[in-house]
Amino acid sequence: MNNKSVGRIAHQPALKFQLQSAASSISIMKARQCAKIAEFRQALIASGFVALDAQAAVLGLSRSSTWMILNRKHKASGLSSSVINRIMRSPRLPSAARDNLEEYVQEKLAGKYGHPPKRLRRFRDQLLACPSVAISSLQRDDGAARVSMMAKPLQKAD
Repeated sequence: MNNKSVGRIAHQPALKFQLQSAASSISIMKARQCAKIAEFRQALIASGFVALDAQAAVLGLSRSSTWMILNRKHKASGLSSSVINRIMRSPRLPSAARDNLEEYVQEKLAGKYGHPPKRLRRFRDQLLACPSVAISSLQRDDGAARVSMMAKPLQKAD
């Protein structure tokens, strides 16, 4: 046996541990994201929107999209910027649910759900690109992007 093959064998357990550790931390971040979306659902229920039809109407989404989001059947990436923009445009969205969604966006932009920086920049840019959602501030705190979305539908000029 030569030194080269021995070196590979010696590093394999460390690499395996690193991969398991990384997978574990990603799982924790994704679980945190699912829990935040579950809190959003609970905010809707606490505001009196229990039925799927009522939830879809208040979110401004289709029934199927609402069901997928609120029942944790969303993509691993969480809520997309287009879905968030549509929800935030809804004039019927309860303030508790709006606050929860703003908190979700801030945490996602801060990287708490395990998304890579390039994807987070694209997410932020797509949030900012929505003309009908007023974003009051976009700040950088210690390298983490934060968004405070005081979303109100824009008034149409007559």
